[in-house]
Amino acid sequence: MAAIFGLVLLLFSGLNSIDKQTTPQTPPKRHSTEIKIKTSNCQTFDFDPVTPDPLYDFSITLGKCDKDYLKAIADADNAYYDKDYNLLKTSAQKAESLASTDFQKGVAKFMDARYSYELRDNETAEKILIEASKLSPQMANIHSLLSANSNNTKNYPQAESYGRVCVKVDNLFAFCHSNLGVSLLQQGKKEEGFKELEEAKKLAPKSADIAQTYKWGQEHFK
Repeated sequence: MAAIFGLVLLLFSGLNSIDKQTTPQTPPKRHSTEIKIKTSNCQTFDFDPVTPDPLYDFSITLGKCDKDYLKAIADADNAYYDKDYNLLKTSAQKAESLASTDFQKGVAKFMDARYSYELRDNETAEKILIEASKLSPQMANIHSLLSANSNNTKNYPQAESYGRVCVKVDNLFAFCHSNLGVSLLQQGKKEEGFKELEEAKKLAPKSADIAQTYKWGQEHFK
């Protein structure tokens, strides 16, 4: 029987985008992580971040027990929260080289895209994220970051399009709604925009990033 593995990624900071000229950005929060091998034959391998709200987590299924790949993903995620962007880049590239499925490659590319996103290289980030979305179309984090990236470049119709895909992929992922809400507000679609921000707040009531975006919407569009 093929082994099944759960990988949980804490990916909420940096997925939410608002106009940086009007609102300061909250820096990524550091979250401790741990890797647990629950059985000696590695049939369960969890990357389990400590998070205040399980709705921030995105659970995905990997096709084989690949500890080296998972370690590289964990290193990339830790580097992101430590703001060690050089390590983020090298760990993401290592993970991609170790990936054995398209889905694993997509997750690694998502990590790589975060590097470009944080350095405000929006064009490169979008290119990598589009590649990642083709490999891992069911991963809402990818579509959420595409939406945030387009909001950053003020391409709000495109951000809306990516946001709607994100919501369709995972209607319970708060940052899908938050980034979609920002794009709608920026286009003057206030009723729908506030509805999306309200939904994001409902899904992730403990998220400082979601609360910040909600407050920004209230201050600038009410």
